[in-house]
Amino acid sequence: MPKKFTAEATVLKNDFAEALHKARIFSGNEQSLGLHLYPKRKIFTVTAQSPDVGEMSDSIDAALEGEDTDINFHVGYLSDCLPSIESDSLILGFSGAGKPLVIRGVTDPGFTYLAMPLNR
Repeated sequence: MPKKFTAEATVLKNDFAEALHKARIFSGNEQSLGLHLYPKRKIFTVTAQSPDVGEMSDSIDAALEGEDTDINFHVGYLSDCLPSIESDSLILGFSGAGKPLVIRGVTDPGFTYLAMPLNR
């Protein structure tokens, strides 16, 4: 479990869930999505693409801090935990490229979810 994070994003759970739902549609059989976090420019996007379906990019309003991060995940790895989080807002803790993502509810400190990235 990562103790330090290179970047963090605080997002509304519904906004994140909606972006993941769109990404699932556009990710095709691979079910891969990209999370792109650029705190200095205040940009947090979710992207997915498939040669069969097309591509999508969805910006999410978020409070951002830390380093620029680009990382890929299986969409199911991220969406599976959302029903278990009671909080309306999420903290996404990025521990660096190729390293795990920690998802916690802002008001739900008892729940922590670890998602491993897709390495390409």
